[in-house]
Amino acid sequence: MAGYPQRIQDKINLYTERLNSRYTYYKISDGYATSRDAQNDNVPITNIWTKSGSPSTGITVYSNIQKTTPVNGAGLWYNLFNSSDSSLSLVIQISEKGSVIDEISF
Repeated sequence: MAGYPQRIQDKINLYTERLNSRYTYYKISDGYATSRDAQNDNVPITNIWTKSGSPSTGITVYSNIQKTTPVNGAGLWYNLFNSSDSSLSLVIQISEKGSVIDEISF
């Protein structure tokens, strides 16, 4: 966005960051006992949200847009997709309390 004064560009960046943190979501496949099985599932079925950044180790994932209900991942592995159903080539393991406890890129 070249051509805008710096203060305007800063405002645009701030609002973009706020909107992305509110409305950006991801999708996951069914849960599997092994990361390999999750990797082979190419069907995103459940929307998930985070309070900060993409789902990765240490981040809690939520099942509602208000980000108040953690996903009960039951310690299973899930294939991760963006909101447009494109695979992120990442499987994540989610705990019973919604925390991502492991991740594997493929």
